[in-house]
Amino acid sequence: MAAAVVQRVVFPRQPALAPLYYRGGGGAAEVDRFSCRLAPGSTLSTDTYFNSFFESSWRRHTGLGRLRLRLELAGRGEVRLVGRAPRSGPVVLAGRSFDGDETAVELEDPGPGAAGALHFEVAAASAVTLRRGEWRADGPAAPVAVVAAYCTFNREAQLARNVLALLEDADVAAVLRLVVVVDQGSRPVRRDAAFRAAAAAAGGRLRLIEQDNFGGAGGFTRAILEARQTPGATHVLLMDDDTVPEAESVLRAAAFLARARGDLAVGGPMLDLRRPLEVYEAGGVIDAAGLGVRSPVHRASAASPESLAPFLEPAATQYNAWWFFAFPLRLVDRFGLPLPLFLRGDDAEFGCRLHKGGVPTVTLPGLGVWHEPLCLNRGGWQPYYDLRNLLILTALHGPPPPWRAAREFLGRMVGRLLSLDYRQAAFLRRAVDDFCRGPSSLEADPRGPHRELAGRPADPSEAPPAGLPERVGAARPGSFLGKKWRLLRCLLRQVVRASPAPQAPPTRAVPEADADWWSLGLDDVVAVRGPHESGGRVLRRSRRRFVDLLLGGLRSALRLWWSYPRVAAAWRTASARLTSEAFWRSRLGLGGPEPVDEDPRSAA
Repeated sequence: MAAAVVQRVVFPRQPALAPLYYRGGGGAAEVDRFSCRLAPGSTLSTDTYFNSFFESSWRRHTGLGRLRLRLELAGRGEVRLVGRAPRSGPVVLAGRSFDGDETAVELEDPGPGAAGALHFEVAAASAVTLRRGEWRADGPAAPVAVVAAYCTFNREAQLARNVLALLEDADVAAVLRLVVVVDQGSRPVRRDAAFRAAAAAAGGRLRLIEQDNFGGAGGFTRAILEARQTPGATHVLLMDDDTVPEAESVLRAAAFLARARGDLAVGGPMLDLRRPLEVYEAGGVIDAAGLGVRSPVHRASAASPESLAPFLEPAATQYNAWWFFAFPLRLVDRFGLPLPLFLRGDDAEFGCRLHKGGVPTVTLPGLGVWHEPLCLNRGGWQPYYDLRNLLILTALHGPPPPWRAAREFLGRMVGRLLSLDYRQAAFLRRAVDDFCRGPSSLEADPRGPHRELAGRPADPSEAPPAGLPERVGAARPGSFLGKKWRLLRCLLRQVVRASPAPQAPPTRAVPEADADWWSLGLDDVVAVRGPHESGGRVLRRSRRRFVDLLLGGLRSALRLWWSYPRVAAAWRTASARLTSEAFWRSRLGLGGPEPVDEDPRSAA
């Protein structure tokens, strides 16, 4: 059986990203996308995030077969194949010299052994050019034809750039049957000149769909329905419109899926757009007791060989966020469509559904997109969706004890109240009340409630006075007793002490990162400055609002504790209906399943 390419050697488009792609010594390397030129006496190593071959993930989940490295080299030097297993150092597995203008060097992996990651090193005795590098594998491979799907909302420039990034490489474009863009924005993307240029360059490979805003869940569901109607399509790849993708990830994901042993989904880690050499998140698992999620790899540098250790033996995950997530379309028949959570959490719930059904999600090292860190998007109405949707998700896939859910909610709400953020405290209470209403809260049209949340007036905003010194907030109490004592003091102050005068000036300013309850709970008026805000905002304590919201929160917590078993059962009963194609077609205003087009590449 002929060997097929499973991973290409690629180089960065921006020099600042070089540590993720290659390391050099003894002379500067000149690179373009697929080639590299080395000065005499210099070296090249691919012991990096994007150019290591993470064999452990491939051996665990695919029928990889015999693996070979093929390099096209010109010049004189030596090349070595190096393996690195978990908890051990690098070992040279094979090597050979080369000398000539056109030399094809092949090195074979002698066997999976302890499996970790593979890379190669080139030592240049003369000027050397690496014209191309590929990892090739034998073994059966199923046909893979991918529909790439974007759900977009008023991000025309990023979307156009991303569509072009997918289609400008012929090998990447060859695995794409279609690119589907579901536009839910208030500014039609078809009017944007850059997007029109991208659509023209797509040459009929792009299908544009316009619909009202049904959130990320509604946009991606529409794209999945379109993919299922595309002749020959086997998989769908869901991607955020505001990422910066490493387009090679598409080719690697397709090769992985083609060799998968059984059904599985593939996700790509997210790198931090503001700290581009750092992996922000690589897959996730649900923390049911804490009503949260956690990632096995979070905010980890990927700039050095030592930092790749977590990827040599990747941890199991339950889901991968939909900034890059691919799965076989046939799974929809078994597991249904996304749950209509509108925003935030639909990806985690879908992944947990697959996980419970025995279909793993593999967050594959060497794939990735850059994205704004999620911590920048936690204000406004986001806490409402985070809490409501996590309550729904854990009710479906691992319910915590009712008292634990009530305690977790109350702790979050008190934290917001003591941080003088009354608007978000009210959102948290509403999240619990809507969860306790049961599935009817998702059956109604989501656009009205979302407009109400987004349009809810914020607290009156005022800029802090000029020249106010910024002081680091109080440190988090380290001991259990210290935390309880601080909490008691903050609560007593909020309840006993009268509200400050309406015009009282702030006494200090704190950075946004320090705006926690233990830092602000003893303040009357304080200025908070964010890292990207020019002036910041002023927070004012209100005894009346604190007491009213706290009493309402206590009632909601009691309701959650008392009704949780009944409500969770109702959510589990309704989940099959809420994820059915019939439900979604009704919600999106579609008729029955449409006949399959003869030409899948017809443009909108």
